[in-house]
Order: sequence, then structure tokens, then C-alpha cells
Amino acid sequence: MKMVNASILLAILCISGCSGETVSERHEARAALASGNLEAAGIHLKNALNAAPQDPELHYLNGKLALETGNYDLAKTEFQRLTSHPQFGKEARVLLAQAYLAAGNAQFALQTLGAEPYPSGQAYAIAADASLTLGRGEDAASLINRGLAADPKSGPLILLDTQLAIARGDLQRARSNMARALALMPNDVPTLLQSGRLELIDGNKARAEALFDRVLKRKPGNAVALLAKAALAHERGDRAAAQRFLQSAAQSNDPSNLLTQAFMAQLAIEAGDMERANAIMAAIPTSVPLPYFDLLRGLIAAGRGQNELAISQLQGFIQHGGESAAARMALADALRKTGQTLQAWRALKPLASAANADERVLQLAADLTASLKLPEAASYRERLRAARQPTPLMDELRAANVAISQSNWAEADRIYRRAIEADPDSTNVILFNNAALARLNLKDTTSAIALARRAYELAPNDPVVNDTLGWILFQVQGPTPEVVARMRTALAGQPGNAEIRLHAQQIGNAMRR
Repeated sequence: MKMVNASILLAILCISGCSGETVSERHEARAALASGNLEAAGIHLKNALNAAPQDPELHYLNGKLALETGNYDLAKTEFQRLTSHPQFGKEARVLLAQAYLAAGNAQFALQTLGAEPYPSGQAYAIAADASLTLGRGEDAASLINRGLAADPKSGPLILLDTQLAIARGDLQRARSNMARALALMPNDVPTLLQSGRLELIDGNKARAEALFDRVLKRKPGNAVALLAKAALAHERGDRAAAQRFLQSAAQSNDPSNLLTQAFMAQLAIEAGDMERANAIMAAIPTSVPLPYFDLLRGLIAAGRGQNELAISQLQGFIQHGGESAAARMALADALRKTGQTLQAWRALKPLASAANADERVLQLAADLTASLKLPEAASYRERLRAARQPTPLMDELRAANVAISQSNWAEADRIYRRAIEADPDSTNVILFNNAALARLNLKDTTSAIALARRAYELAPNDPVVNDTLGWILFQVQGPTPEVVARMRTALAGQPGNAEIRLHAQQIGNAMRR
């Protein structure tokens, strides 16, 4: 048969056997789904299913689209009808398990998968994720290892292994994993999001934002990427942009919507609108165990004069490992107002002892130490007097902070160099501490160590200063006794500081290796 006749025959067969479905609808649905254009995929699939309502491939594609859009009930319905299909059954069962897991039923996900060995790396990843959800961390780690042995190029497994590596503070493994995942799945949304998260941990905010932009180009309504963009805009001081991103994120049905609402409450707190903040947080179930929510509820209670409630919420936040300057300040103030002066000072002291304590913190510290007749009172009065003196250096430091928020370490370094050259005998601890970090990010470790030691000489008990010196020394020397001593001091002073905890984890991992 000549090729032209074969082509005509295929076209005729399609017309007679596909109940009017055009080849383009099926093809366009596949292409749109692959490219992430979910709206177009939905239109093409609807047209194709109208023409061929019993076609198993179309129901399979419709189930995948339902998973992508968060319609887990529809996804379950579509995949359940295909679990015995000779062509799609094996993968439909895996995707059915994924739909159960996404809908919050980890136990059903594991039951659907059945016993090992699983047919794909994706199946192992779903089983591992379900095990993590059920609190079975060791089982999850074993499943990831077995899955990677069977399917070393499984993107979902690599992402889960990255998640565990980050949790353990093993950023070297996490970075290696993400390089592999990006090579395997350069346009995969979960991969881009995890890569962005890792860049944020490494302090590479510009690179992180570029990754979130790639997510939004592929999925404009992705709530996690919008939330990350809002956080980065907020850090730059662009409240209007932060609000826009949050409003877009709030339109999604993503589980991260609770975080979106909470972030809106945070902006309301910062604007002093405690009633709006309270109304937002009232809609978030108190059963959701997230320390960030406890923090916001405590700050709202403090702002509304509900001191006993504020004390309960904020003490719980700090006792469970949370760390926030706003929390300590509000807690100390609430304790002072209820006559618990000594407890107020204990809550404030880690914040007041820091070299970068601001005027409000120093004022409260001076008041509390004076009331308690402590010997530190004179020192805090002097620090308060110095903080009230206008100085050009403060403008310089603010400009450097803006540069750092944009990951522009070269500009930050230029500002710090100029400030130090203008006053080489400065006693400003933060100037030398942050200048050291700028040099570290510019790979000038020799200068970074010298500047960090200068900051340490000025404030040997400051947790942040100890962390900076210990972390820079670790980059050059590994986990030496001095590095361990500096990190222990940092961790003891601010056990809830996420960055200090992460550095301590990585040093601990290096010691174990």
C-alpha cells in the first residue's frame, strides 16, 4: 500500500471510529498538559471526551489534569476506572495513590500501591511521601533509597531525598540532588520550587526569584511561587507588590492558602491594623500546628491589649523553638504590664544582648534592668544614648541591607569598605559582622575571617557574631574545635534562630562524616 493511501485510510478510520473526534483535540490536549497550559488542556479534553466519551486515554489524561488542578475527587474517579486497563492500569494505580495522598489520605495511598516492588520511581516517591505524612521517617528514607536503586533518574525521588537532606542540614547532598533534578526535569514545577527553596537557604535571593518566575510562567496561579514572590517583595520593602502577589495567591485552592492568609495578617499587624489581622487569623483553624500561626496570634493579642493571652501564645512559640525579635519584644512588654518584671527581662535579654539591638529594645532593657536594680542598667542606658545619636553610618548600613536583600554582595561590600575606610577604629559590631559576610559571599575568605574576628573582639558573647565567625572558619578549616565552640555559643544564645540551627546541623554532619 502506498503511503498516501495509508494516510487516507488512517484518516477515514479515525473519522469512523472516533465518533467525530479530530486528531488535533487529542494531540492539543496532550501538548497543553505537557506544557502546563492547564486551561487549554481542559478545553481540548472536554471537546475530545464529548466526541469519544469511553476513550480510556482521554480519561487517563483527564485524571492527570484533575491532579494538576487539585480536583482530587475527579482524579480518583478517573483513575479508579482504569486500574484494570491493560495499557493504563499500572500507572493509573500509581496516580490513584497520588490522588489519595494529595487529598490527605496517606493510608489509602499506601494501600492502593500495595506491596513492593513498585513499578516506578514515582510509586516509590508516593510511598515515601505517604510514610513521611504518617510520621514514619525511617520507612520513608528506606523507600527513597530502594527507589533510587531501582530508578536512579526518578525526579520525584530525587526531590524527596533533597527534602530529607535539607531537613538534616546536608546541603551538599541537597545541592547535588537539585543539579540532577534540574537536568532531568528543567521545567518541572516541583523541581523549580525546591530549587528556589534551596537558593533561599543559601541566601541567593535573586536566583531564587528567577526560579519562582519560571514556575509562574508555566503555572501563573501557583500559590507557592506567588507566596515566595510576596515574601521577597516584602523583604525589599515593596508592600504594594507583596499585597498583589498575596491577592493572586489567595485565589487558588492550594493548601498553602492558609499561609497566604497568615501573611496577609502579618502585613496588617505591621500596619497596626490589629482588628483586620484578628479577623484574618480567626478564619484559620487553631488545630493547624504551625508555630508561625502561634506567633501571629500572640502579636495580635499583644496589640489588642490581651496580655495574658499574648503571654500564653508567645511563650509557647518560643518554648517550641521559635525565634523572633517581635515575639520577644511583645512578650517582654506583656509580662512587664502584668507585673512580671523579672520574667520580662529574661524574655528580652537574648534580644537586648545582641549587638544590633534597636532603640525600642534598648529602651525596654534599660527600664527593666533599672526596675530590677541590675548592674547592667548603666550599660543599657549608655547603649540607648548612643543609639539615639544620629550618625551617617546608619544610612550606610541601611543601604547595605537593601543591597543584601537583592543578593548584590558586591554593592554591599563597596558600602562596607567605604564605611570602614572612613572610620577604621569604629566599634560598630554589625558593620564588621556584615562586612565579613559580604566578603565570604565574594569568596574572599581571608578578609572575611579578619573582619569576623574584629566583630568577635567587640562582642564575644553575641550569638550572631559567634555564628558568623564560626561559619566562615568552617568554610575554610572544617569543623575545628574553635568552629564548634563558636557555634555552641551561638546556638546557646539563640536556639530558635533558623540560620544558626542550619549552620550547626551542617557542622554536626561534617563532624559525623
